[in-house]
Amino acid sequence: MAKRTSNGRKKRKSANSRRIKRIALIIMLLILLLVITILAGVWLYKRWEARFDSETSVVFVLEDGKVVSNDVVAFDTSKYNQDELGLFIEETISTYNKENGAEAVVKESLEIEDNTASLILTYMDADTYKDFSGTELYVGTISDAVAKGYTFDGQFASIVDGKAVECSIEKFYGQSDLKVAIIRANTKIQVEGEIMYLSAENVDSYGENWIVTKDGCNLLANGKAWDSQTDVTENTETETTDGSVDATELVTEEEETGTEIIFDFGDEDEPEEEEDTYSEVYTYIIYR
Repeated sequence: MAKRTSNGRKKRKSANSRRIKRIALIIMLLILLLVITILAGVWLYKRWEARFDSETSVVFVLEDGKVVSNDVVAFDTSKYNQDELGLFIEETISTYNKENGAEAVVKESLEIEDNTASLILTYMDADTYKDFSGTELYVGTISDAVAKGYTFDGQFASIVDGKAVECSIEKFYGQSDLKVAIIRANTKIQVEGEIMYLSAENVDSYGENWIVTKDGCNLLANGKAWDSQTDVTENTETETTDGSVDATELVTEEEETGTEIIFDFGDEDEPEEEEDTYSEVYTYIIYR
């Protein structure tokens, strides 16, 4: 009888030991999964953020309708406080979101290096970007744009093998599969898609999915084309034999003239703005 009792205890002890080991293994696996999830999240965020990394201010129009802006501005760290800038941005976004939705505007990152600040914000849609930034932007179908009062007047060009060729609006007006982004600003704007047609006025340079707008320019008069193999983030200059320039030179010119906005710190002692981003010209980007 005593022997049976002893065996029973040993079996229960063995079963308890196996149960404890299983629980410990499950806990270890959960911890490992949590660590992997955190690391993957950091990696994915860095990869996401890298999509919008730029040395100059850019407005990105995403396929899902969201808009991401990367505002690159001069920021003298000896004169202005980085913490105050961060607090000002957080408070401005918080105030706006209280009236327009918790994630209408999201601050993705703020980096300050070499007296230059780079602020990446995500907006719920183009209307939110327009309302928050003060820069007019429309994204949608051509028919909806017409219904909202956009006239599609002026010169237009189709993009053929990377070259801008003048065309009439009838070329694209009835194509329901095309999207249009309309902006009124001197800036760089990039869409998720391939640009098929462009308005000529105010367009200084362009690529497969981006353009740079600048007052006084005309794409057809400039004769500027893009090279699909060119990395537009480089600062090299290349002249062609026909007197035109490639995308890298155009971006360098934009960086020199500046399209930056300046943050409002709530006092009169603000950095001097290099060039106004405001424009009276509507620029049309038709893409798919």
